[in-house]
Amino acid sequence: MARSLPVQPAVARRQTAQRDRPVARNLQIEEDPGFQTREWQVQRAGWAILGLLAALAALGVFGTGVFSRTSVQADGLKVEYERFGRLRRPDAFRISFNAQGPGQVLISREYLDHFTIEDISPRPDRVEATAGWLAYSFPVRDGMATVTFHLQPEAFGRISGAVRLADGESITFEQFIYP
Repeated sequence: MARSLPVQPAVARRQTAQRDRPVARNLQIEEDPGFQTREWQVQRAGWAILGLLAALAALGVFGTGVFSRTSVQADGLKVEYERFGRLRRPDAFRISFNAQGPGQVLISREYLDHFTIEDISPRPDRVEATAGWLAYSFPVRDGMATVTFHLQPEAFGRISGAVRLADGESITFEQFIYP
């Protein structure tokens, strides 16, 4: 009785050899399955990166969104602003504060030098320039006031700012303006 040689290992060796070298089909085009596999892996990684960027954009990392809107507060003063902004795209900057009588809010000139003030709501009763600050006086009703500054960024990059009440400590914050 003659022993038969296993056929499967020879076929498997031939398929492995064919997979590792360019293959010619009926057309005179050479294929490289190894290169094709690497190309598919790079393509999948590219799609994953694009998906991640789209998700980050939807959440506000590149502009308005959940991660972008933030606030800081201390001693009866609250500042709400966008952490990320776009150059020359108008944005709102909201300040809420407690005060008796007319309230005076001071904003650092260093911060305002990077913006154009398009509107202030409600309008201030008086604006004064002091050393390093612009002081805005507003009427206060029921001990509380909210003021909205409509600003347009005129510079890009990291911008630091500070806000304080006339008799309080300053609150500092940072924004990043994309070009």
